[in-house]
Amino acid sequence: MSLRDRGYADNVLRVNLTKGTWTTERPDPEVMKMLLGGKGLGAYYLYKGSEPLVDPFSPENPFIFVVGPLTGTNAPTA
Repeated sequence: MSLRDRGYADNVLRVNLTKGTWTTERPDPEVMKMLLGGKGLGAYYLYKGSEPLVDPFSPENPFIFVVGPLTGTNAPTA
């Protein structure tokens, strides 16, 4: 089953605010099978993209927006 069939858009947008550039990437499908919704994806990218003890407001710290498959539906707490 593809990620699109599971409610994902198959792409992650990375924006570099310092350089004013952006790129798209496809998340690894094997990793996506282990994650649940946008919170899991956000936690994964935070873990993989940040260094320990980085200043919260430094340009090296990722700023992550994620949504889950239920966002915009009538599901409770979505």
